[in-house]
Amino acid sequence: HLILKTFRKPIFMHYQGDDARQGTYSLKNFDYSPASVVDESYYNPTSDAYKQKSIRRMDMFCSKIYALNPDLLHVLPVSAEFLPYSHIDLSEWTPVYSTKSNHPLRIGHAPSNRAAKGTNLIIDALNSLEKKGYSFEFVLIEGLSNSEARKKYETVDLLVDQLFAGWYGGLAVEAMALGKPVLVYLREKDFKFIPKQMVKEFPFIQVCPETIQDGLEKVLNMTRDELINLGKLSRTYVENWHDPLSIVSNIKRDYEKALGIESLED
Repeated sequence: HLILKTFRKPIFMHYQGDDARQGTYSLKNFDYSPASVVDESYYNPTSDAYKQKSIRRMDMFCSKIYALNPDLLHVLPVSAEFLPYSHIDLSEWTPVYSTKSNHPLRIGHAPSNRAAKGTNLIIDALNSLEKKGYSFEFVLIEGLSNSEARKKYETVDLLVDQLFAGWYGGLAVEAMALGKPVLVYLREKDFKFIPKQMVKEFPFIQVCPETIQDGLEKVLNMTRDELINLGKLSRTYVENWHDPLSIVSNIKRDYEKALGIESLED
């Protein structure tokens, strides 16, 4: 880092999630977080201290720090900036909207970590709804290649994302690009870090660990037309806020500013 700075080479840091997220802070300040449900090896005081030291060091040397999840900005320098996911080419993700067929509603869920994603709570809620007489198909997507998983995403009518992180993941972006409504827990105290218009355009069915059954029951009572309309809003939201060309254009301006280059777009 010091060598790069000595030679005036700008450094940019993109924090993804657990490279900055800290268990102690999360437990103290958030009602729900992954730290409250994972085992002690996932977050601990030693790793928290290491992350704090690393962040301070990066702040000394970086021209700009970005965070892909807004909750990270609670523990990053005040100059850090939220950056939406930009990992998919939208032209390669054609929407596959829920049909008006008579098949039971297909509810998808694809956990990378069952505890952190709230998978057991989702399964318990669905079991309770099944006992109440609701008919649906639960599609649990695990252990598949990216291409195989995508085929599964295309077949579901909606996706349940995650119940503890307080934000939606890259998977939710992919599902919305395919025109699938998403149920997810979004932490309101993190909204101050993101554009107000982004919040206004949220297409999500917002749930939390305590309300996941109510959220699922809500979608099970929706008509297929209502689900399709919500899927269309989800696709539009991704086009507005997760277009890689638009996001990269903003990053490019930051890079040019750090290099002392006048942007050709200005």
